[in-house]
This record gives sequence, C-alpha cells and structure tokens, in this order.
Amino acid sequence: MGLQKQPPIRHNKEMSFPATMSLSPQTAQDRFREGRKALLLVFLLLAMPLASFVPGASASHITQYAVQRDPSDVAVGDLDCDGDNDIVSASAMGHFITTLYNDGSGGFADRQDVFISNNNSQRAGFVDTANGVDVEIGDINGDGANDIIYYQENIRFVG
Repeated sequence: MGLQKQPPIRHNKEMSFPATMSLSPQTAQDRFREGRKALLLVFLLLAMPLASFVPGASASHITQYAVQRDPSDVAVGDLDCDGDNDIVSASAMGHFITTLYNDGSGGFADRQDVFISNNNSQRAGFVDTANGVDVEIGDINGDGANDIIYYQENIRFVG
C-alpha cells in the first residue's frame, strides 16, 4: 500500500459561476473601500491608547482649585477689570466666600477667602454660620466695575 498518484485537476475554461459569486468591477471597488475603512478603524483603535500617554494630546486636562467647604454656588465674571473672567464660590456651611482671580494665562492664583459671617470672630460657632448659598457677579452701583452679590440664608442678608 503505497501512495497512489492522483491525476491532476484540470481547469475547465467554460466553468460558470453562480450570479452571487460573480465579481463586478463595482463590487470589487466597494470591497476595497470597506477594507480601507476597516484598516483605518483598526489603526485608530490601536493609536488611541498610545495617544493617552502623551500629556499634550489628552482632551481631558483637569486642574483643580480649592474653595471653602460645601460649595453651593459659583459665579464667573471679571472682578479686577483686567478682561479675564474670575470665579467666586459660595459656601453653604461656612463663614466665607472664595474668590479665584484669573492670572491671565488660563489659570487662577491662590484663593482669597472673604469672611461673611454675622459674628466678628473668625472662630464663630455653628449658629453663626454664614450659609452664603447664592453668589452672583454684576455691576450694582454703576461704576463700571463688577461687584460680588451674595445671599446669606440664615440671617436674611444680601451683601
């Protein structure tokens, strides 16, 4: 029992293919486009993790700025008349509102806390909590410079 030699397969030039197997030039071109789209998709999927390692390529650059505890409201406006928007934050259970002045390069300088409690002592107790729940920025007195407007809920004071 040795290996038996098989006769070679001969190609029949008159062999016809079913209509579903025929390749028209348009179909081949469409398959080429689909292949290019798939290749581009694979390239993008492989490149995305690499782009996340480049610090400048990230679209989610986060910078955090500290404010007083329990911030309840934030207002944005130009407070120092330099043309850059500054930030004011109200504190729901504190004695301060926090101001962050824009440094002109897209960042903010160290915070400045403004004491707003109805108690003169900075060691005010719980009952003296300012509870400044709302803060806004606007020109109240018409001098052309924005003012800070805040509302203290527990002592019904607008400053």
